[in-house]
Amino acid sequence: MPDPGGSRDYLCVLHKDTTPFVGSRLLWIEDDLRYVSLLRPELSHRFDFQVYPSISGEAVERIREWKSQAIDGVVLDMHLAEGKKAPAEFTRLRELGYDGPIFVLSNDETVMSKLEMLSLGVDDYLWKVMPTQEIELRLNNVIQKYRTKFNTGVAASVAPVPSHGVLSLDGLEIYLDRMNASLHGAPLDLSRIEFRIVLTLFRNHPQPTAIAELKREVWGQTQVESGTISTFLWKLNKKTGGWKYRVVRGGEETFLREVSS
Repeated sequence: MPDPGGSRDYLCVLHKDTTPFVGSRLLWIEDDLRYVSLLRPELSHRFDFQVYPSISGEAVERIREWKSQAIDGVVLDMHLAEGKKAPAEFTRLRELGYDGPIFVLSNDETVMSKLEMLSLGVDDYLWKVMPTQEIELRLNNVIQKYRTKFNTGVAASVAPVPSHGVLSLDGLEIYLDRMNASLHGAPLDLSRIEFRIVLTLFRNHPQPTAIAELKREVWGQTQVESGTISTFLWKLNKKTGGWKYRVVRGGEETFLREVSS
């Protein structure tokens, strides 16, 4: 078990290897580089991680491009330098468009701190005094659940997304391998749910998509509130405002309607 204390000026050396990495990639937000360097030898067989002292600069760009960067999870220190704390940084991660797993790692073993972060929606709360093997298993368990249960951020009963190819319709292109899209050549920052909605509508266009089918394909269940669907459709239309089509809900159907010129 590594000692979480120690000097803050310890140099964290990134391991270089020419062997293709097949594990999970983590973005680690931690200002105690000595602690991370002590963890690395025991975690490197399963995780490849890039460490940043705060969510700024290059870290921000990597988070914004997390899908193309193949980031499988973010580990966030509970108390960063300069008074930055996990609750605010967790919110910032979501605002930047990251909707993958988020873990909080902390020296604070109080129940209140743990409950605070879990109530915000973090996937797991880890203590630095935990054995490294337990930290490894907790990280891996959540990431694997995301991969299997959330193929594109939805339930396991949802059919897998095709792994390659591009779908195009009047300036909107969906890249199946990267699970993102562009509009007239400009990247679109679609969440996993939004991506799945567009993909389902594409498959059925020009025929409408029944709401019941949309629920099954996107969420993997039929018990989805009407307001939830409306919110996602509104966000999707806002992001694709320059497109030839709008997503329209009419009764129990959803379809792409061409915008009148």
